[in-house]
Amino acid sequence: MGLFDRWFSGKTFKVISVHTLHPVYGYKREHWEVGRDIELSIVQQKAEERALYVLHSFEDGHPVRHYLTREMFAKVLHQYEEIEQGVEESLQQVFS
Repeated sequence: MGLFDRWFSGKTFKVISVHTLHPVYGYKREHWEVGRDIELSIVQQKAEERALYVLHSFEDGHPVRHYLTREMFAKVLHQYEEIEQGVEESLQQVFS
C-alpha cells in the first residue's frame, strides 16, 4: 500500500506501510498513521520505497524501535527465520 491519503471525517491522514520484526511476535506488516503512530520526521528520514523497516528490541526492559534499511531488514529477517526453524526442529525432536 505504501504512503497514501486516507479520508476520514474530512481530515486527510498519511499512512505508511511498516514491516516489523519483534522478538516475541515475529514478522508483521502493519500500517501506521503518520503523526499518531510515528513522527513525520522519521518517515521523511527513514522511509524507503514508501515503506519503513523496523526491528523491535528491549533495552533495560523498555521497548526500542530500530529503523533499518530494506536490505538490512531482509538479512535480519532471514536470520530470525533460520533461528525459528531451528527451534521448531528441536521441539519436534524432543516431542517425537
